[in-house]
Amino acid sequence: MRKSVIYIILILITSQLFAESNDLQFKRLDVNNGLSSNQVNTIFKDSRGYLWIGTVNGLNRFDGYSSKIFRKSNDRPGTISNNTISAIFEDHRGKIWVTTTGELNIYDPENEQFLTDDPIFHKNIEIPKQEIIDVIVDHQKNLWIVHRTTGLYKYDPKADKVSHFAAGVNGNKELMPHAITDVSVGPDGCFWLINQGLAIEKFDPQSLKVVKRFNNISQNLALSQFDYNLFVDADEDAWIYSRDEQEGVLQFNTKTQRFTEYNARLADCHISNNSIVAVIQDNNGKILIGTDHGGLNMIDKRTQKTQIFTNDPGDKNSLSQNSIVCLYKDNSNIIWIGTYKKGVSFYHPDLFKFLTYTQHPFKQNWLDYEDVNSFAEDRLGNLWIGTNGGGLIYFDRQKNSFKTYKHSASNPNSLSNDVIVDLCIDHAGGLWIGTYMGGLNYFDGNRFVHYLNDPKNINSISSNQIWSIFED
Repeated sequence: MRKSVIYIILILITSQLFAESNDLQFKRLDVNNGLSSNQVNTIFKDSRGYLWIGTVNGLNRFDGYSSKIFRKSNDRPGTISNNTISAIFEDHRGKIWVTTTGELNIYDPENEQFLTDDPIFHKNIEIPKQEIIDVIVDHQKNLWIVHRTTGLYKYDPKADKVSHFAAGVNGNKELMPHAITDVSVGPDGCFWLINQGLAIEKFDPQSLKVVKRFNNISQNLALSQFDYNLFVDADEDAWIYSRDEQEGVLQFNTKTQRFTEYNARLADCHISNNSIVAVIQDNNGKILIGTDHGGLNMIDKRTQKTQIFTNDPGDKNSLSQNSIVCLYKDNSNIIWIGTYKKGVSFYHPDLFKFLTYTQHPFKQNWLDYEDVNSFAEDRLGNLWIGTNGGGLIYFDRQKNSFKTYKHSASNPNSLSNDVIVDLCIDHAGGLWIGTYMGGLNYFDGNRFVHYLNDPKNINSISSNQIWSIFED
């Protein structure tokens, strides 16, 4: 039920949306909506439909209406141990694992308590609680814990037993003896790992073996003191980047073993900024790249073309900030974007269909009045817009521009009144304008002709309040 509610609410509150796939419009969640902080580190949606947002000042659980905030409290037992959240996962029991700058916390939704320990860590094999990179539940509901230096741990809840697959055994089917720096789950459920030796390994959780290994990544990336991150898309292409190296992102086709570099310095395969913080894939196959100070990049792998989405200070439906910290796609294909200082931006390319035109303080030839009473469409498909005090506006759809006509006391050929009630385009293409107190106007494209009530002339129009115009 809650899964349905959260997305119904999101649709209802998202009234300013977009018409074309290249015109993304974003909605926002921030401290004004109840978030504990605008600095967002991580985002995760659990199996109950809650959206968890980890910030530098507490953990937030968003239900589609409001956020519940979890913070450390020395006065109450069972609270989270640290307010700076770095990662969020869910295990096979529905418990939420939260890594903080201090230690690991496990949240039990039944009693809403946080613990810093769990029996899983103390089975037949001890599992370290520090340096956990990821927590994964496989298709058989086994729990996998990816540890940076010691490898993979599998907990089988049926057998209540832990198996360990160590990093450090240099065999063909075992993990290489290097620290694991990141992991990505592929389309078939296999685990793709990248290590400090800049090798990529595909680990099959069914056969419990490494089924593919690529050692040639270092031909294109230099070994460094910094960790590399990894995302594997639906085609099993590997996207490799480092938050620290600031060298863009490298696409590695694991089938052809060809490399494609996306870099801000390149004319082709261009991106807005080389400081990459996150890579994911949307439901249409586009690769989304979050950057620090460069906004959101959307890559079409077929054409290698990039669309860039950045903050526009005058557009409340643009990306809230260009400094992105994390990206997340939930199971309803909503894209969530955590920013450094401006909360969360989100969009859905299939649900959000309406493009909203609003006033913009910096755009030229743009809409300058938002109270609209009427529309008329001409033969070219462009729109005449009658406003409730802002005059007559012409919207050129091809040029995506607006032109405004207003009353001028010094110009007898101008619009007679800026409050327009109705519009009608006649068979010859002339525009008839009904105003509230300025009578009837006819516009031929050059000047406005006024038809006003004259009490002394019985053949004049009967009233200067024109409510409706119709041509038979």
